[in-house]
Amino acid sequence: MIVMKSPSWTLSVLFLIGCGSVDPVSNVVTSPPTSLVDDFEDLDLVNHFGAMNAVFHDTLTPPSTINLQMTTAGNPLVGGTPRGAARISGVMQPNVGPNYPFCLFELPLNAAAGLNVLALSPMRQLTFSYQAGPASVGMAHRITLTEQPQPRPGGDYGWFTWTFTPTDLSWHTLTVHFPGYTGSGPVFAQSYGAPVSWETYSSQRIYSITIMTFSGPKAAQNYDLTIDDVKFE
Repeated sequence: MIVMKSPSWTLSVLFLIGCGSVDPVSNVVTSPPTSLVDDFEDLDLVNHFGAMNAVFHDTLTPPSTINLQMTTAGNPLVGGTPRGAARISGVMQPNVGPNYPFCLFELPLNAAAGLNVLALSPMRQLTFSYQAGPASVGMAHRITLTEQPQPRPGGDYGWFTWTFTPTDLSWHTLTVHFPGYTGSGPVFAQSYGAPVSWETYSSQRIYSITIMTFSGPKAAQNYDLTIDDVKFE
């Protein structure tokens, strides 16, 4: 177990080592078997990179809560995998500062120093499917490509994100393009910290994919989101 601390919160990161595609000494993926991160068809927490998916929440008083359920109600859309998905639900506490609430679902890529995701993504994009429960309809959620090390050499924390808001209870597939994409559609953008180059710096150091929800400014909010078929393309 690795424990990471910041002034306002503590995370305990569970990490699984020993997948055939992972160097058992350095814990670095030497030959990723696929660009598929997880389709959850096996209904367990180990993703296709040999890492253990996990959930985290803040340590406010009272804390936000997050529950992770492996469900057999997966993505029924064309090309989807309907036999399994990951459902996150719980309560986000009010976003009033100075310490801010968070609940997130993380899919690590099993590389302590991060991976070059450009090598995994010939089309330079990440695709996933989601279905909102009633509590998450109209609520902003964020998918993030986290990087290591943090803080960055300049002393700032930073990552690349895209925010999406479910509008109904149906399944949807969302493709988010890497920075530099000039067509239409969602594009990851840097959130927080001094600007850095995606192409030459951040893309070489991606540690995990996280999906989280936002709370309102004054009141605690329930949320309920199911995720499936997370993959680089």
